[in-house]
Amino acid sequence: LSKKDIAILSKDRYWRVREAVAKKTNLEDQIIYQLSNDKHPNVKKEIIKRHNLTNKIIEQLIDDNSAEVRKKLAEKTNLPKEMVLKLANDKDWNVRKTLETNHPSCFFKKA
Repeated sequence: LSKKDIAILSKDRYWRVREAVAKKTNLEDQIIYQLSNDKHPNVKKEIIKRHNLTNKIIEQLIDDNSAEVRKKLAEKTNLPKEMVLKLANDKDWNVRKTLETNHPSCFFKKA
């Protein structure tokens, strides 16, 4: 697909099409950012699976209305410490539990 096609598909009215775009490996930063603002949580969760998220995208997703999205973010083991600490105070128990599983050193002091 061309960059133009990807740009068009990333704005498709069907979330499954946008989710499929989010799964593509070599997306431009602009498209990644746009999809991280998507209204559907599954599209955002696909973006979170990417290895090198910018702090700007993480900061945006960490305040997402969907606990599913924040939980997916809590699964990432390479989050900056300040983001881990913010998720540690999340209002949703599942987000905090997922974070504890993936970042135990932030919750327990070694003896």
